[in-house]
Amino acid sequence: MEATTVYNVHSPFVFKLVRHLFTGGIPKYLTEMYDVQRKAYLTSDFEIPNQDLGAGSNALPASSFIKIKDIASTAMSGKYKLRLLYLLSEYFSPDLTLELGTSLGMSAAHLACHSKQVITIEGNPAIADQAALLFLRLEIGNIQCIRDNFDAALQYVLPRYRPDLVYIDGNHTYEATIRYFKLFLDQCLTEKLVLIFDDIYWSEGMYKAWDEIKNHEKVTLTIDLYHLGIVLFTPEIIAPRHYKLVPYGMKPWHLGFRPVSN
Repeated sequence: MEATTVYNVHSPFVFKLVRHLFTGGIPKYLTEMYDVQRKAYLTSDFEIPNQDLGAGSNALPASSFIKIKDIASTAMSGKYKLRLLYLLSEYFSPDLTLELGTSLGMSAAHLACHSKQVITIEGNPAIADQAALLFLRLEIGNIQCIRDNFDAALQYVLPRYRPDLVYIDGNHTYEATIRYFKLFLDQCLTEKLVLIFDDIYWSEGMYKAWDEIKNHEKVTLTIDLYHLGIVLFTPEIIAPRHYKLVPYGMKPWHLGFRPVSN
């Protein structure tokens, strides 16, 4: 597959969305606020209990306690990914966003800017406590943080709530990714539903899961942004169904942009 840029998209729906993602930005005051918090995380020697219920990270030390700066340096989303999450929330303006994998709370904080409500699930209570402190510091009042295993939490969250946008950033295994995808199809599928999968190139299993997801019969559009995989079910989309894209600045030699064939 060859990744290309935005300027040859022939679908008006896709062009409008991708142009927003590649040309939009975060207000300066928010960027400055987030930068202060990011720096604080990356320099913090404060230790919390280490309890990873997902696939984990090989970069994290194998010990019962972990420093905040180690979590931040390996598990906190980078500025580019956070900007994409902010702009996706801005574009779709969901009534309810569901996040699997709170970590230190930076992604939820960005998603909350244009979501009426955010529910975020974190398996490590100590990390969830740090995220809750972030939400208090930033005076974000529309985020509910659930401290539980993803599978256990979803059993009581989904019968009560129907998210419009779901960000899956945890338990990076093939089996878990496919399981969550099918669960959201079974319980939350509407034309408005948007699924965002993090780190689709994180492992061979994750890429296998992404390939299976994008070829599912109910999926009408996928956009591979390398850092994130976006899945939509809107009937507005007419073939082609799959796009693999990069910002123009990342491929200055190529002015084109085209869909990807399987």
